[in-house]
Amino acid sequence: LDAVYDLRRADLVVTLGGDLFSDAPGHLRYAMDHQARRREAGRPPQRLVSVETTPSLVGAKADDRIPLGPRDLHLFARAL
Repeated sequence: LDAVYDLRRADLVVTLGGDLFSDAPGHLRYAMDHQARRREAGRPPQRLVSVETTPSLVGAKADDRIPLGPRDLHLFARAL
């Protein structure tokens, strides 16, 4: 079972240790949808937050990047 996300409909995208733009199935589509949503007139731009243990493409593109150690990632997810 693979999850398929519609990033055009999201106002806020939070990634937890994953890279939607580099190696996930559908990564090109996700990158295009993210850019299309940010350029859409009449709507606030989509916010992208990356919580990650290692640098990634989605972290480089994110509005906010939160670097955490592997032990802390699950604590952040639980608090979220």
